[in-house]
Amino acid sequence: MSFLSGTLSQIWLSIQQSLFPWLQDELGELSEKEKQLVAIFELIRIESFISSTGVGRKGGRPEEDRGKIARGFVAKAVYNMGTTRETCMLNVRWRVYNEPGGTGGNRR
Repeated sequence: MSFLSGTLSQIWLSIQQSLFPWLQDELGELSEKEKQLVAIFELIRIESFISSTGVGRKGGRPEEDRGKIARGFVAKAVYNMGTTRETCMLNVRWRVYNEPGGTGGNRR
């Protein structure tokens, strides 16, 4: 088994054994699409690609909002939503995942 496949296997095992059960305790039963979204969030760690300081950065969204916005765009793509407004319906369900102390970008 290659290093990459071993690492991916460990991440997937962690998602299945700890993250899914925790989220189901908090949110109730997860649909397959929700499980897919959670797995993508855990694998891509989009927050690590968001710069808090950039050369010449002026204004923009507050730093604490950028990870949530990025996860919103990922959710929009996973759910194949045509407008960003549609993602607002997901907001209530996923608030636990995005809040401080939730798992969104804070696990491991």
